[in-house]
Amino acid sequence: MKTIPCPCGRVVRPCNLARHMRARHTPDLEETDFGAVVIPPANPIKQGRGKDRRHDDLLPRGEGPHRFRIYRLRAGDLQVMATAATEEKLGIGLVRLHSQRKFIGDDSVGVLDTKDDPGHWIVNPFTLGRSDPK
Repeated sequence: MKTIPCPCGRVVRPCNLARHMRARHTPDLEETDFGAVVIPPANPIKQGRGKDRRHDDLLPRGEGPHRFRIYRLRAGDLQVMATAATEEKLGIGLVRLHSQRKFIGDDSVGVLDTKDDPGHWIVNPFTLGRSDPK
């Protein structure tokens, strides 16, 4: 029986890989009044610094309901927290996530505008609190 490795380390059959990825590594979306809150997957796959393209199939880039993405950087892991369609709803989403205590003192918060592919950081979670190199 042929098996292939998943990025999480488990070995699955090729016919079950897509189902395994959806069930274990794909987040769910919960619609809210400001956009969508991302419910993390059971077993998230780690992503390299600044190259978070994991959820582009679920959260398409460009104009639309998921234009702005709110991220947190916790313990070196970049996690998408929510999305918003407009600047006003982005502000509401940031305040609402803060009041729900989704961010703790060690978290760096980032906002990515995906209007242009691949997008640009409005608030970059990787450079907050750091001085410019000389």
